[in-house]
Order: sequence, then structure tokens, then C-alpha cells
Amino acid sequence: MKEKKIFLYTEHGYKEELIKNEINNKYLVNVVTPIFSFFERLHANFALTIGFVGQARKDKGFHLLPELILKLEKKKTNLNYLIQFTSANKDTEIHKNQLLSIAKDNPRIKIINKYLDFKEYRNILSQIDIMPMLYDVNHLTMGNSGVIYSCIAHEVSLVIPNDCSHLKKFLIFKSYEEARNLDEYVEKIIFMKNNFSFYLSEAKKLSVDLKNSIKNSSLVRNIV
Repeated sequence: MKEKKIFLYTEHGYKEELIKNEINNKYLVNVVTPIFSFFERLHANFALTIGFVGQARKDKGFHLLPELILKLEKKKTNLNYLIQFTSANKDTEIHKNQLLSIAKDNPRIKIINKYLDFKEYRNILSQIDIMPMLYDVNHLTMGNSGVIYSCIAHEVSLVIPNDCSHLKKFLIFKSYEEARNLDEYVEKIIFMKNNFSFYLSEAKKLSVDLKNSIKNSSLVRNIV
């Protein structure tokens, strides 16, 4: 009987090499791109929105959000903020309360503290223009956040930690900037705001590239 091939899939190229070094040749390892729904932005919003979505965890940078917003507000940037989070714990409860307090006096800050269904998640991403990825570098190095792929699919521009060189292997268009600390996140967000037409055009090209990679996915070709 003809031997069947077994395929293993990973979202990350560097993990492909790790797996190949640990297994024999009867397993074929491919990098696969997850399936996403896409959203096309027709134009840049007049007042741009800075966003956060996900769990209220320190390794996702949730604790940095209050200070980031306050620093941006001191610059009088006229930005909007859309912050969605779940699962605040004892490490981040104080930061959640800080956000809620700041939002009370600022109508441009919208806080959503609830789990989202898929339709709600897509709707929030469609309203966000720039997503600062305040993640701990080690957290991102262990595996790319699904939020990044969702941002690409929704043409959201990113500010990423400058030590995450592996992210740039698939961020092949300049829809992002890099930052080393909170002050640099502020600086890069303002720079992107002032040049947003460029970053939006790059985000559109990156979204098209992701869509094409899904169409040509080896996962679809190899499943029988």
C-alpha cells in the first residue's frame, strides 16, 4: 500500500525549521496562513482612532494604556481611543480603573469591557486606524498574536516593538512603525497620524498580500 503523507502546519516560518529539526522526513511541514474576514477602508477618518483589543494582561501591554493615552492627550493630538478588553486580574485591575476614570472626562475615549462575538470583533477593528502593539517582546517572539493578522485583514496600521524582527518577515509593506519605549510609541503614533494616507495605502497592499496567500494556501491544496 502506498504510504500516505502526513502534513504538519505552522503559522510561523521560524517554527517550520524547529519542527523539521525534530522530526523525520515522512512529515511534511508547511507554513499556513489562517483564514480571516477582510475589511476595506474607503478613506482615512478625519479623527483617527487608536485601539486595543484583547485580554487585560501585562504581557499584552494593557497596563501601559492609561499612560499612553495621557501622553498623547498632552500633545493635543485630537485622537479617538477605542479600548476593548476582558479578564482584568489583580495585576491589571488598577489600570482598568485608571482607564475608566480617564474616560469619564473625555468623550473621545470609548471603553468596552466585555467579550465579543465575531461580528462585534470585526466591527471594532473596522473602527481602529492605528494599533499600538504594547506587548512584551518575549510574548510576541514565542508566537505572533492573532490580533496582528486581524489588523492586517482590516487594514489597521501598527506600532510594534523594535526588537520583533521576525514580525517584519510578513509585514512586507511599511504599514507600521517601531518603538522602544512608551515615549517612542507616542512619537510614532503622532508621526503616523500626520502621514496617515501613506500608512493606509501600505496597509491596503499588505491586506491584499495576505488575502492572496490564503487563496494559495498549501493547507487547502493538501487536504483530501
